[in-house]
Amino acid sequence: MKKLDIDNPHCFVCGVRNEKGLQIDFLPDEDKSAFAEVSLPDAYEGYEGIIHGGIISTLLDEAMSKTIHFHDLAALTAELTVRFKNPLPAGEMFKVRAQVKEIKGRLIFTEASLILKETNQIIATADAKFLLIK
Repeated sequence: MKKLDIDNPHCFVCGVRNEKGLQIDFLPDEDKSAFAEVSLPDAYEGYEGIIHGGIISTLLDEAMSKTIHFHDLAALTAELTVRFKNPLPAGEMFKVRAQVKEIKGRLIFTEASLILKETNQIIATADAKFLLIK
């Protein structure tokens, strides 16, 4: 398998050269969790005024991928479960955070959350299994 380019400038979520992408810059915390604070414009709405659930799922998946990268590992999503709690209003600042829970063989177990910055209201949470790349 070809080596993955973790810092792909054309990545939909984090690519700095993807004009149609989200261009989100995830940062590592001391525990190597991934963290970002952002807002999304109405271009990413599903229903009027509400960010599309597929975009939220993509953000959570990318955050979990980044925390794996911050652990100096490379992996692909094998399974993703997202639980939506509340709608995400377009233009509202939010926090997304992800961390590695456990590594078992080639499987990496992760979790993530997306929370409104001002009220700390939970918008969505996710768990995923990633498959470590050889």
